Amino acid sequence: MPSIARRRPRWLSATTAVSSIANRLAESLLLQRDALRSANEQLSTVDRSAHARLIALIRFAIETAAGRHSGSGGVVVIPRGERLPLPILVAPLRPARDSLGAAAPAAILFVRDPESSNGKISELRSAFGFTPAENAIATAFASGKSLSETASLNRISLNTARTHLKNILNKTGTNRQARLVAVLLRSVAVLSQDGA
Repeated sequence: MPSIARRRPRWLSATTAVSSIANRLAESLLLQRDALRSANEQLSTVDRSAHARLIALIRFAIETAAGRHSGSGGVVVIPRGERLPLPILVAPLRPARDSLGAAAPAAILFVRDPESSNGKISELRSAFGFTPAENAIATAFASGKSLSETASLNRISLNTARTHLKNILNKTGTNRQARLVAVLLRSVAVLSQDGA
């Protein structure tokens, strides 16, 4: 999940309280300019009503980080025309306690582009001890493919795909395909994607 508050300096604004660092994936989203923009150290959205909600969430997150409110943040979804909307999670970033170097209460934004491929999905192999074949099956499942689509994609029989699926379910401690997909998509391996 790209974090707009991580790694390289990008912007700092006391008025909008946007965090001061962005990773490469966040930079890429900003360059697309179809949902988020950054100019003169100000973060904005293409959609005005979404912009108002985003700024309100950022300000509330800063107030929460300063100890003036309680809460964990919120989500705003930015429309992108014909493309899938861009969800943004805004959370408080407390100084010192979060140990990310914030000198003052701040907001941290997490963005996941639902249209981008997940480059770190291959790390599922090491996270769960999958064989290369199991990793290919797990990756296909995490990408929304059915068992028959996965078998066809990997040029294996449906019975072989079922065998791999049973092994994957066992290694992940799950017993249903829906639960498996949830575990795969929420795993640390997938969340470790930071654009590095």
